[in-house]
Amino acid sequence: ADVSYLEAASVFAFEALAAELRHFGAPDALVKRAKSAARDEVRHAKATADLAARWGARVAEPVVARSADRSLFDLALENAVEGCVNETFGAALATFQAERAEDAGVRAVLATIREDETRHAALAWDVAAWAESKLDAERVSELRRAQAAAIQNLRAGYGRSPEADLRAVAGLPDAKSSKVILDGLERDLWNATAAA
Repeated sequence: ADVSYLEAASVFAFEALAAELRHFGAPDALVKRAKSAARDEVRHAKATADLAARWGARVAEPVVARSADRSLFDLALENAVEGCVNETFGAALATFQAERAEDAGVRAVLATIREDETRHAALAWDVAAWAESKLDAERVSELRRAQAAAIQNLRAGYGRSPEADLRAVAGLPDAKSSKVILDGLERDLWNATAAA
């Protein structure tokens, strides 16, 4: 139910991203990819809501408020944290779950989600490259610091293992496996990108 809520909220986030990218003159390809990601999230929200309902859970309707006139830096900052860190980790997490979930229905849903979320993470990195090319070095340094803080927040949030039945059914990683995923992303992607 929590995942479905977040997927539904992501529909609005990607729709807003597409509009803001267009407003700031981003390449049409980025705008189209953001719109496509919004459509993916509609499917994800439905599929995960169906899974939640199977276990008797209800999904709350997301309430999303967004300022109409953000700066390019504000867009880049949200993308740095939500896209380059959280979405990227989400794609890795979905891949882990799709390979380990004992429930066949969960595995099937996550097999689709991991492919889409991997494309969404790639979009975030492409948006970052475009936006950073428009920002000065001081602002780009602020983005790097925000990413580092977001990585530490992820580490704190995944420092404890979920209940064993949830790990089994949904394929969620225990604390040790979460650390391995985060360490790999930090070593191979986040640190490498920050150094570039």
